[in-house]
Amino acid sequence: MKMKFNYDTESGCAYIGDSDKKVKSSIGLMNTFVVDLDFNGKVSGVEIIDANAVLKDFRIDINKIEQVGMNVKRTDNYFAVILIFKQAGIKKEIVLPVAPIATSS
Repeated sequence: MKMKFNYDTESGCAYIGDSDKKVKSSIGLMNTFVVDLDFNGKVSGVEIIDANAVLKDFRIDINKIEQVGMNVKRTDNYFAVILIFKQAGIKKEIVLPVAPIATSS
């Protein structure tokens, strides 16, 4: 799914997702990513802390990103957020596993 991509040069943070949606909760991952969940429990976006350095680790140049997407894969025990970056016509993915999913009995 195609998403909005915002990069704040002052803070160094990037946001992928729908910034217009209200966030109910957030899940921090590896002090680098923050996954935002809306009031329906769906992923509304992902913040990347120190985005320029983090994306360089994945060989993605923040200044050459042409398109950004995001998918969510769910299983019974966890979900994963897949960030998709297109640069120079090549797609690169960052997979963020998030576990466990809280279930009610």
